[in-house]
Amino acid sequence: MRNRLILAAIVFLLFVPGCKTVEVESERSYKIEQGPPDHAPAHGYRRKHSYIFYPSSRVYFDVDRKIYFYMEGGVWRNAPILPPFVKINKAKGVRIKSASKKPYIEIGEHLEKHPPGKGPKKKPPKPPKRKPRRKK
Repeated sequence: MRNRLILAAIVFLLFVPGCKTVEVESERSYKIEQGPPDHAPAHGYRRKHSYIFYPSSRVYFDVDRKIYFYMEGGVWRNAPILPPFVKINKAKGVRIKSASKKPYIEIGEHLEKHPPGKGPKKKPPKPPKRKPRRKK
């Protein structure tokens, strides 16, 4: 019995150091994002978030969560109020819809669509409606 135990220990010690793990890369690409498949009902999962984007100062305001996203020292920060060094012109804000909770990831696209210095196009005011005159 003792000889069998020693033999088993020797065999174990010979084979265990020879085992190694190998990582295999798949040629398929998988979606990292979780959620329902494209053909399934989303039930609000792919909901678009609403933001106001201020291109000249590169600031986002999340309309639902009531927070600002702004760049400070090369890092995106968020806060319920803007720090004093960040100035925005509220008249130049542009409404944006995004599936992401981090709108600044798509800032390149947003700046391309809404370059700084060009605010939203305002429609000309409608002329007031006049009542027709009665003939006498």
